Amino acid sequence: MKVAFVAAGIMAAALSGAAQAQDVVPARVVSTGPGFECLSISARKGWQRHETGLTGQLEALRLGRAEGWTVDANTYGRVGPDGHGPADEARLAPYATYKERPSLPFGRLLYRLDGGTVGHFPSGWTFNRKQIRRVMDFRINDTALQDNAGAVEVCFFEKR
Repeated sequence: MKVAFVAAGIMAAALSGAAQAQDVVPARVVSTGPGFECLSISARKGWQRHETGLTGQLEALRLGRAEGWTVDANTYGRVGPDGHGPADEARLAPYATYKERPSLPFGRLLYRLDGGTVGHFPSGWTFNRKQIRRVMDFRINDTALQDNAGAVEVCFFEKR
């Protein structure tokens, strides 16, 4: 009987590791140049990981709307990284259980550090180096991705 429990424990640990490995997909790099890299973070994918190829000290992130995204392409217009506004949030209230972070609006761009700490930036520029890492995960604040559409932009900048 003890052997069965040990085998079950090993199997559960292996499955847990596999689930964590499948937790992220690579983020799509859309432009690079001297001292910067820009990503397109899709509304139809979960966590999207980027490991920067920049070699200098990272100084800033810039979040932009690009084409914009939405949590329901058939009902709501596209928004930027700040997410849907109060009117949309009121109409989306019955679906709040589909938020990754319930305290934030649907459609807010989230980031994750070291596979654990989840946060968010306002759109525009961020210069807080404690929140900028060489490896970061990004996603939309929505877990029901099938009806989403669009993407927002995240750019990394080196100190000059």
